[in-house]
Amino acid sequence: DTGGLYEELRFVSDLYYADLYTGNGSFCNWDTDNDGRYAEWPYPEGHPQEDIVDMVPDVHVARLACMFKSEVRTMVDKIITYETTAAQSEWFNRMVVVGGDTFDKSIEGGTDYNEGEEATAKALEYMPQFIPVKLWTTLGNISLETIQTEIGKGCGFLYFCGHGSPKSWATHNNGDYKNWTGMYKNTEMTDLTNTGMSPFLIVGGCHNSEFDTAPKNLILGFLKEGFDYFEVNDTWFGSYYKYNYALECWSWVFVKVKGGAIGSTGSSGFGGVNVGDYNHDGIADCIQGLDGWFECEFFRLYNQENITILGQTYDQVLTGYVQNFPVDAYRYDAKILQTHILLGDPSLKIGGYEKKKKKAKRVTILGVAGMQ
Repeated sequence: DTGGLYEELRFVSDLYYADLYTGNGSFCNWDTDNDGRYAEWPYPEGHPQEDIVDMVPDVHVARLACMFKSEVRTMVDKIITYETTAAQSEWFNRMVVVGGDTFDKSIEGGTDYNEGEEATAKALEYMPQFIPVKLWTTLGNISLETIQTEIGKGCGFLYFCGHGSPKSWATHNNGDYKNWTGMYKNTEMTDLTNTGMSPFLIVGGCHNSEFDTAPKNLILGFLKEGFDYFEVNDTWFGSYYKYNYALECWSWVFVKVKGGAIGSTGSSGFGGVNVGDYNHDGIADCIQGLDGWFECEFFRLYNQENITILGQTYDQVLTGYVQNFPVDAYRYDAKILQTHILLGDPSLKIGGYEKKKKKAKRVTILGVAGMQ
């Protein structure tokens, strides 16, 4: 990023650890100019790239961001329970989606899409055999209570698409961009009642998966920015409002609680969403690139390509993005890949393993007829 109003000069990335080699087999260290800045993008735009970054994963990398032994035990128990019971369950066949109007129509160029609903509808289109549960602003049914209730019933997949931070997610009603709706905070996740019925979670929103948040950032931010840290205006966005001082990020809290999710993916930085229909093909641009394409592609690969090991599914999304978008020429496309984080076990079998049916024992009785 160039450090603009809603940009950041640095962000955490796990793709670095998965991208070991370039296309010709040489080691890929993301710092080809050896200046200590990794995956550095040229500024001003148009200059030659400073670091050559492959961005195609060579190994499956995901993160269980546990801080305590109790969290490790919880995750181990959740994963074992999931892989041994999900395939035989009815709850897994439900898919819950949550979305609304992410951006103001004034920037759409004449259209008025509800971006969150468009993206979640596309995801449902890829999953026709799942029972759809739509929590949308246009349906008037999106609230803390309905979110908690529907997750509590259990579901195989859960997809939030809107706005985020390390400590919350929310969206807007169409035309109302001053007030939030569907606000869902980290603190509410401990009240979830879906123990043993955990979905895989995909979240569209800024910073929901920024796993390197820490309370010390509150002090560091103030020391760096002074009182501008708390300022928001047309040219400045104080870092206080990025909430990177949260104890843990939204996506990880969702995974680590006893109910919650079995795994998640989301962004560690500002997200990117196309708006309107600027290519004039009659399809909302929000599902044709950036976060919307990335998120929906996961569902397509899982259900249509039958890629059901979590790390493989996720890495194929990354690889497909490199193949379909100009990640070497357009910094936002590169950032979509670099900011996405997978939280969970990359070897997880999505949907669990089918129990092997026991073969009926064949009993043969041998006898000898009496002789006279």
